Amino acid sequence: MITGPSVPPAASVGGDAPPPRLRRAAVAATALVALGLAAFLARRPLLTALGRALVVADSPVPADAILVLNGAPFRSVRAAQLYHAGYAPRVLIVRGQPLPPVLRGIQAQETDMAVAVLRREAVPDSAIRIIEPRRPVTSTREEAEAFVAFARANGIRRILLVTSEFHSRRARWSLRHVAGGAQLDIVSTPAPDWGFGPEDWWRSESGLITVVEEFLKFAYYLTS
Repeated sequence: MITGPSVPPAASVGGDAPPPRLRRAAVAATALVALGLAAFLARRPLLTALGRALVVADSPVPADAILVLNGAPFRSVRAAQLYHAGYAPRVLIVRGQPLPPVLRGIQAQETDMAVAVLRREAVPDSAIRIIEPRRPVTSTREEAEAFVAFARANGIRRILLVTSEFHSRRARWSLRHVAGGAQLDIVSTPAPDWGFGPEDWWRSESGLITVVEEFLKFAYYLTS
């Protein structure tokens, strides 16, 4: 019996299946693309949530004093509004350290500017008190230490804390951390930043810098 030449089996229609490693890589790449697309579509809610995470805003209530932290002048405007609304009989601020521009006469010292704004907003001198620590403060932590010592010596039990919105969580945390178990009720009543807020901070350079720096500073405070 004569047999013909052997014929190789026909190749499958779909070709050889890709190796398992390539299949896993394709799945991973698809997942990354999907995650990236989801993050892009949800970027506004995510960025807004990041901004809001730094803000603590309580409803104002009657207090022994208003504590305004050194910084932007609009903080003093907010403190004056609370004073005129009758929430507290006095406004307190801790003396800050003069920076080189102040020492060179280029600009006014932050504490003095804050007092000048309070006066412009019709807060009487009799209601303004500058806390004078042994050494002028250079940070939020030092402001908290100086104020808590003053509060203990003067029987202050509740304050309205005034600072910038994005600084409010770290500021309240610092005061609570320094006060420890002391009976000090801290009501955070921040002033909105000029030009940006939790809903649009990423749209401006100053907003980006403020939020990124605040997260870094808060992380440092929590770990030091």
